[in-house]
Amino acid sequence: MLKAFFRMLFIPFVLILPFQTSNANDLIQVDSRDGVVQRGLFIEAEDATHTVLLFPGGNGLVKLKDDGTIRKKNGNFVVRTRDLLLDNGMNVVIVDAPSDRYNRRGMKGGYRSSEDHIIDLTALIGKVKEISDLPIWLNGTSRGSESVAYAGIHLKGINGLILTSSITVENGNGKEITSYALEKITLPVFVGAHENDGCWVTPPDGAERIKNKLTNAKAIEYKMYSGGDDPISKPCKAKSEHGFLGIEHQVLMDMIKFIKAN
Repeated sequence: MLKAFFRMLFIPFVLILPFQTSNANDLIQVDSRDGVVQRGLFIEAEDATHTVLLFPGGNGLVKLKDDGTIRKKNGNFVVRTRDLLLDNGMNVVIVDAPSDRYNRRGMKGGYRSSEDHIIDLTALIGKVKEISDLPIWLNGTSRGSESVAYAGIHLKGINGLILTSSITVENGNGKEITSYALEKITLPVFVGAHENDGCWVTPPDGAERIKNKLTNAKAIEYKMYSGGDDPISKPCKAKSEHGFLGIEHQVLMDMIKFIKAN
């Protein structure tokens, strides 16, 4: 405890707390805005070629503990499939909500398409690059697609985007990403959806509208999936077609192939 206390005294702006698991992990904690801390969990892959930042949906609250334990969102599509990325040479960073959004609403209500979000992500990615200077991709599902699409327009220093079960109906929780200036995205973009996604803010036909607005993307892969297991959650939750239940491996391998090709 004393050792951790003295580390906090001497590293006021950026703190990395290592802990032991089967992979090399770092809890990254960065002072991003005045009085605001942005956290992410960096998990290192063996012989890594890329680093992928994971943006879960909903309120985005992962609630990382000081020892790196993930308290929330373990069942979310991008979080529960992280081992497939790791096994294929991709470092992962699980992005948490910033400290000033540690409440019930979390990143909902417009934060994901805000200047504050870009400031927080710039600080986090800067620290990630100090740990591993590999090409960086952003991978967001459901409400996480809001973060990824907005970052693809406004953030520098990233190499590609993954959008799955993307938000294309606006409500009080955030914006439809088809309202963004997607034509400003020049990065490679993977767009995936399930033909039976029953979540009312992520209708399957919205994925094609996203693809059609990406007029200047360096490369686009558009995938409409089918099949999988019977849902065991509500339509907007991750254990359904919305979260590609039962076909996770197929979806992840398509993503990985696209990342490595670009």
